[in-house]
Amino acid sequence: MIMDHSAPSIASYFPAEYNERQHTVVIPRALHSDAKEIGQENPLPHPVWGKLCTRGEQLVVLTTDLSDVEELADFALVELHEPRRQPNKLRKDGCKALLDRCHRVAELEVIGSIHVLAKAWRPSPLVGAKFAYKDA
Repeated sequence: MIMDHSAPSIASYFPAEYNERQHTVVIPRALHSDAKEIGQENPLPHPVWGKLCTRGEQLVVLTTDLSDVEELADFALVELHEPRRQPNKLRKDGCKALLDRCHRVAELEVIGSIHVLAKAWRPSPLVGAKFAYKDA
């Protein structure tokens, strides 16, 4: 019988939820007002909208839940097809940037024409990757 005498890692002393990697998604400035507006709705359409926080002038979401990233990506894709406000280049670019940011941390799949499914976390965030989205 072989015994392992190596010291346990510090992570082994904490519950599993503390050991999960926290992912950060920055909301583009052009979508700040939409995100804050959705975050004020009662009840919240999805818990991610209650996780919005500011970091300097940035609006960010810190999450360990894959469904949060799915909701943000889904919001961005739906917003490109069925905008809540008058569409303009800045808003469209913001939606595409949000899709890219979600795609960097999670594997996304487009379902139908305007919905997104997050399949899994990426082992490490992609650098400079663009979500494969083409305007119709």
